[in-house]
Amino acid sequence: FLYFIGGGGEGWGGMSSSTTSTPRGEAVYFLSQDESWQLGRRGIDGTIRAENGKTHKNVKDADVYVIMDEKGLNDETDDLLKLSELHEGALLRCVKMRHAKDEIYTFIGSSVVLSLNPWKYNIPSYTDDKIPLYIQGQPNLPPHIWNIGKNAYDAMVGYNQNQTILVSGESGAGKTEAVKSLLKFLSAASESRGASTERGLQEKITACNPILETFGNAKTVRNDNSSRFGKFLKVMYDADGVIIGAHTTSYLLERSRVITSGKQERVFHSFYQLLASPDAAKYSLDTADCYPPCQGVVRIDGVDDNECFKETCDAMTTMGMTGSEIDATWRVVAGILHLQRVDFDMDPSTDETILADGSEAYLHQCAEVWHVNASHLKRELMTLTTRAGNETVVRKHSVSKATATRDAVCKEIYASLFRWLIRKINETMQPADEPVSWIGLLDIFGFEHFQVNSLEQLCINLANEILQNHYNEHIFTADIAECQSEGIETQHVEFQDNAAVVALIADSATGILAHLDDQCKTRPEDNESFLDTITAKFSGDENFHRTRLDRDAFRLRHYAAEVRYCVNNFGEKNLDSVQEGAMDVIKASADPLISSLIGTDTVTGTVTGIFKKQLRDLLDMINVTRPSWIRCIKPHPVKRPGLFDPGSTMAQLASSGVLETVRVRKLGYPVRLLHKVFVDRFKLLLRPALRRAPPEVAAASLLEVLNLSKEKAQIGTTKVFLRSFTHTELEERRNGARELYVNTIRKWAKTALAMQDAYARKHKGLLELLRKQRDERAAVEDEADSV
Repeated sequence: FLYFIGGGGEGWGGMSSSTTSTPRGEAVYFLSQDESWQLGRRGIDGTIRAENGKTHKNVKDADVYVIMDEKGLNDETDDLLKLSELHEGALLRCVKMRHAKDEIYTFIGSSVVLSLNPWKYNIPSYTDDKIPLYIQGQPNLPPHIWNIGKNAYDAMVGYNQNQTILVSGESGAGKTEAVKSLLKFLSAASESRGASTERGLQEKITACNPILETFGNAKTVRNDNSSRFGKFLKVMYDADGVIIGAHTTSYLLERSRVITSGKQERVFHSFYQLLASPDAAKYSLDTADCYPPCQGVVRIDGVDDNECFKETCDAMTTMGMTGSEIDATWRVVAGILHLQRVDFDMDPSTDETILADGSEAYLHQCAEVWHVNASHLKRELMTLTTRAGNETVVRKHSVSKATATRDAVCKEIYASLFRWLIRKINETMQPADEPVSWIGLLDIFGFEHFQVNSLEQLCINLANEILQNHYNEHIFTADIAECQSEGIETQHVEFQDNAAVVALIADSATGILAHLDDQCKTRPEDNESFLDTITAKFSGDENFHRTRLDRDAFRLRHYAAEVRYCVNNFGEKNLDSVQEGAMDVIKASADPLISSLIGTDTVTGTVTGIFKKQLRDLLDMINVTRPSWIRCIKPHPVKRPGLFDPGSTMAQLASSGVLETVRVRKLGYPVRLLHKVFVDRFKLLLRPALRRAPPEVAAASLLEVLNLSKEKAQIGTTKVFLRSFTHTELEERRNGARELYVNTIRKWAKTALAMQDAYARKHKGLLELLRKQRDERAAVEDEADSV
């Protein structure tokens, strides 16, 4: 009775409440502005009291989810798909509770692991000495990314099936560390087969990381060691399951970070390592603050760039690079630093571009370390030479054009060096024999949504859209399999993909990037014309829009969020071209490595065209493998252990596709309750006689009584499967039945109290006479006793 009329009782999930006078109400998840989804209790007046004690009024019904199974609130599960109510609030609460206990890994089904960056490396249950336990498949081990490695390795060895493990997440979420940890596990698993991997090969696999991190990683606001490129590492095995080689493919190096970075960020680590090393003097280098790309944040707390330089050089030696190759590699970096000090001015007497004061010396220093002709380099930076038949035409650059040419040379030679390093690593890691199978590790950039988003973000988000589509299809297939194992008919479940958004961006004939390529054929600098073209083309598309305030931008509705893209420099970035004469100067270098960088392994085409082809090839490769996923999450913007921010975590759960898993489930039967839990929750809707029946019988009877078709609900062998709208409908019916019971009980109680009051009034005189007679009799008895 107290439960129905709102009396005191238990607190959260069976725990005692600190104040039993507080109305119990119904447990809900509600959406708050400061904490994302929170747990609370909604009173009769609609006010919600949160778990943290705060009171929230006027919360919209659309932002409230009524919890069906309160007993499960404190149930700890290591698999998010085992939550009885698959809702964003339940998911976030589970992740938060596990993070508070340093349980940073959580399953999402059998092929996905959620990994929260703990910002510490001393959690006892996750130390490397536990790897053998996971290789052996010991029972009752906590979830780990090693489970994904174990499943992939066993499937590869047992079924000779190639595997792909896709690691994704935003900068600072722990992707790089996750890949390192997986490599440790795979090496240990290889050794456990009884035939040890060649020691030199193991050292080379380990040596790959410092080289690629030095030349491809940088400090960002979110991460001190952020990968500024995507990477697919293919680990190759022989028939015995022993590692025999590896191959690396890189994607979309952030070329602009060669010359510039954001506030509180750095350009690539390589520049700072060289500047901090004793070799800086050999290349005529000054301190870091003398060079425009390195001005600002110079040092990273806890990082010794000189020590990192030594580690990088040792890794290069391990990879088989000669002393002259290592020297030439650093001279490329030194030359970029020197060239970035070169500035241009306008000669007021001739209105021609000239070198700024002091820049002549910097240009000669660059030419010296690159072993190129200084006068030729100066000429190509400041002029453009074209040939028309037998006639040669020389046009002088403006100051802005000369500066742009300087930057283009720096970006191109660095990107060429990075490709050469990848090629060198692959040559060293090439197996002597043909591999039998492989496991691919994809360390890909996560979905990006900044204050200002440009062509780089559009390409990165296209990659995430394509990979998300693949993920959705896989999860949908797994969900259908679970339904069928419970005997659930699945013809009512529909799959909705994001193919429309992918086509909007990347269709080879009509997509946004196709129109960009067309614009680049004529006037690449005319970004306004490009924007007007796509606005006219896609203004009716539900995933594209442009507001009146978007003078230089358009907006796309992605699976994770709506993103505003600024088109400034779209055309120039897409071409990313360097004038041929400048490249000819580099080709003429007296250094064999530097001269080979230009024109070797160079892919022609626009940046977006090349990237789209890479994505097609990557997807073709993934589609013939057994995939699994590691979704990395940064639990708090501050890089310190123990902190958890619900808002930013929820945003990452959305951008990493975890909430897409919920969406896919919601297209089917997202609420899955054990028979007994279902009956206990909705027994008010059953006749009393049926409430005592076995749970599976009572559950089936309830669906029949409520006339719920299979499209709305189905009963499986152990659970009842409900659609989202069915769940809402049942809650409304339950609330109606509960209100009826409450009103009935109140009516009975009121009637009983009224009858008691009437009886008392009717017999009031008789009661007073009896009381008087009793008193008189007692007085007579007392007098007799006294005599």
